[in-house]
Amino acid sequence: MQIVHILMADIIDSSSKDASLTASILRDVVDRTNTSYANEFASPLTITLGDEFQCVMHSMPAAIKVILKQKKTLLDLDDPFRLRFVLYEGKIETEINRQNAYGMLGEGLTSARKLLSNKKQNRPMTQIAVQNERKTNLLNEVFRILDASYDVLGKRRSARILADLVYTDLADNEVSDLHGKTRSQIW
Repeated sequence: MQIVHILMADIIDSSSKDASLTASILRDVVDRTNTSYANEFASPLTITLGDEFQCVMHSMPAAIKVILKQKKTLLDLDDPFRLRFVLYEGKIETEINRQNAYGMLGEGLTSARKLLSNKKQNRPMTQIAVQNERKTNLLNEVFRILDASYDVLGKRRSARILADLVYTDLADNEVSDLHGKTRSQIW
């Protein structure tokens, strides 16, 4: 039995999207992430259903990096769809499958799946549940703020600018230069 960080996500409102295009983009995003963060995975990102994936991470900071990378990648692709994320710290009782995120059992996977499957209206875009309640609350608040920034109309129209402002270490003036805008235009 191991305590691990389980990351799951699903595409929001996938039934309203072009299934073939959406599946292709999701595969590409998953493949890019698996390549970029190969050393961070105990079990790599694996598409479990057509519109969901899961993985097991070596650490919480690595899982957060993956979430941020995927959010940025989708914005860089002009926002073809949005993902709802769950990061859960819990137990896996079976051996971790290092090839793909299938065939494992444990409370952590069950609880993460329940959070992801919860269809309540207005649930957060990113839900984090770790054993330390203070960290859980702080991380959920940070992601609530990040996720809310997407819903500001002007930023939603400029997905790539939003991605560079929120998900990189670039300063405002560097982002404006990169996109040929003034600082006031990007805000």
